[in-house]
Amino acid sequence: MDISPVSHSPSRASAVSSRCPVKFGEPATTGRLSASSLSDPASILRGMGVSVAARIMRKEVLNSWGDELPGLHLNLFADELPAAYFRFPIGKGAEDFPVLRRAVVRAKVRRGCFAEALSVVRDMIATSTLYIEDDSGWLSGVLPAAFRARYDLDFHRQMLALTTSLWERMEDGTFIEPWCTAEEILLGIVLIEYELRLGSAELETGIVDLDSYWLEDDDYQLLYNSEIAERDDVLTALADELYTVNLDFASWFKPFRNSFPIPAPTSESELRRINGGRPLPNR
Repeated sequence: MDISPVSHSPSRASAVSSRCPVKFGEPATTGRLSASSLSDPASILRGMGVSVAARIMRKEVLNSWGDELPGLHLNLFADELPAAYFRFPIGKGAEDFPVLRRAVVRAKVRRGCFAEALSVVRDMIATSTLYIEDDSGWLSGVLPAAFRARYDLDFHRQMLALTTSLWERMEDGTFIEPWCTAEEILLGIVLIEYELRLGSAELETGIVDLDSYWLEDDDYQLLYNSEIAERDDVLTALADELYTVNLDFASWFKPFRNSFPIPAPTSESELRRINGGRPLPNR
C-alpha cells in the first residue's frame, strides 16, 4: 500500500546483529493445528474465548492489512519462534529464521494492526495541521507538552515526511532503527496505537519486544517530563552524564548518523491535497 499521499551510542550498530529481545515465560497461545486448519485462516481465528467483535476485527485486519509492510519479518510479530532460534549462537535474530506455519496467521494479524496504526498516525498528523492555530490538533496532544508552542506547520510537515519515510522503509525492508529523535518519538506513538489495536483484537503482543528491538533506549521518554524537558541545563547534564543524544528540540531532526538521510518536509501543496484541498492555517 502506498501511503505517500500520506549516535546514539556506538551500541546502536550492534543492535542489528544482536538477538531480538524476547519475552520469556509466556506460553504459546495455541497448540498443534491440523493440516486442514492451516489452509483455512478463518479456523485459526476462531480461538476459544475470543469475542465475536474481536474475531471480526482480526479477519478485517488480516484481509485489509495483513500483507502490508512485507519488509517487516513476520517473526517480529509471531507469538512463538522456531526452536532453532534458541539453539543458535548469539548473533542470529528472529528475522534469520523461517516463521512457523502455525504462527503465520496470527503474526499477519499483528503486523496488519501495526500497519494500520502507522497509516492512522500519518493521517492524524496531516489532519492536525488544520488545527495548529488553536492548538487543538491531535499531534500536539501526543507529543511532549513542554514544546507545544513550537509545533508549527513546518514541524508538522517534517513529521509527516518522517512518517511516509518510515512506511517506505518498513515496506521495502530497509528499516533497521530510527534515524533521529523525532522518529523515535514517532515510533513510540505508533507502538502505542498498535497495542490499542491488539487490545481490540484481543491479542497479546508477539514474543519479540518491539519497543526494545526498535528503540534501543527510552531516552526520548524523558522529554515527556516537563520538569526535565523545559530546562536546557538539565538536558545538557543528561547528555554529559547519561550520554543522551539530541534531546534538545533544535536537534530532534538531526540524524544520529551522517548516513541517515532525513527527508525534506512534505510540501504544502501535497499537504493540502492529502487534506482534501482544505486551506492550511496562516503562519
